Amino acid sequence: MHEVQSKRFWTAAAAAGMSDMSGPILNNMGFSGLLGAASAAALKWVGRTLAAAVGMSLLLVQVLSHYNVVTVNWSVVHRQAQQVLDRTGDGRLDKDDFKRVLKQGMVIMSEGVPSVSGFLVGFVVGLKVF
Repeated sequence: MHEVQSKRFWTAAAAAGMSDMSGPILNNMGFSGLLGAASAAALKWVGRTLAAAVGMSLLLVQVLSHYNVVTVNWSVVHRQAQQVLDRTGDGRLDKDDFKRVLKQGMVIMSEGVPSVSGFLVGFVVGLKVF
């Protein structure tokens, strides 16, 4: 009986000590993590909606092109899209362009947030959960 009470005491003392030490960290990470998760959920919703709108628009253009209502010069569309998306300026779309866009987006999204690491953890969790 005495041994069980002793274990409870040490468990409670350890929990209190960890709580005292980690309170400010968890507070900032919790708030920043919540912001990150909310941002990820919003990004996924907007991304899906935008992807559906772009897909439907391309489908409509292709159908109109098939029936000779419009003429689309896809090589010009491709060239202009590549100019907009090529962030490194090397003339090709690759992982370096994606990394640059991702890094710039994360800098913008986490500016002024109390804990950037908490925001990023929340963002990644939000991408997986939502």
